[in-house]
Amino acid sequence: MNPAAVDPKLLNLLCRVLGKEHRPRISLETRMEDIENWDSLTFIDIVLAVEEEFGLKISPELAQEMVSVEAIQKIIREKHPVST
Repeated sequence: MNPAAVDPKLLNLLCRVLGKEHRPRISLETRMEDIENWDSLTFIDIVLAVEEEFGLKISPELAQEMVSVEAIQKIIREKHPVST
């Protein structure tokens, strides 16, 4: 897999939570403020979905770092390296 690309499993998860219409706009550079409905409630949904999908437990401190797709993917790779 190209390390610069968004993991397909993560991309599908984000499309499920944010809405499929955002798929073309989701890249590693995508940040919370880039997608209108990526608000604080959606943020919680993303954290919970990542925990469930990848079998992770994310601390509140680590969750605060999940402000971009790249940051989310990095956390997943660090905590669950076999998933990507």
